Amino acid sequence: MSKTPIPCSVYNNQTQLDLDDAWLAKIPLWVEQYVWPQASSCQLDASVFNELDFLEIAFIDDEAISKAHADFMDDPTPTDVITFLHGELLISVETAHKQALLHKQEFHTELLRYIIHGILHLAGHTDYETENQKQMLEAQEVILANTISDFK
Repeated sequence: MSKTPIPCSVYNNQTQLDLDDAWLAKIPLWVEQYVWPQASSCQLDASVFNELDFLEIAFIDDEAISKAHADFMDDPTPTDVITFLHGELLISVETAHKQALLHKQEFHTELLRYIIHGILHLAGHTDYETENQKQMLEAQEVILANTISDFK
């Protein structure tokens, strides 16, 4: 089990889509009180939870996430979330918006899903192999279902 709560900071580093300041301000408390404890309970051997002093979440656009994806993963395409094991999450609001429309989901719920996904990477989960991906996605959806009503 990791130390709790871990401080969480949220940054809106994009201008493509409107993210309400009041909505953004709710994220740290939601992560600290609800998401982090649940993700902590499903840590795997590769977890970095006990090494982290903070969590930073940056909402960015597809151009910025494509650059980070190319620089750090040698893939220049946009992606949903990039997790750095020092505790930084980069989340593409444009990708979230496209996926929310495609799957008939609420845009803000998709963004919260990406936060959980990134935190599960910090808990040691991977999604490169089918079986690991299935386990990670199941944990992600359980945490989302368990915490979405707490996002007030």
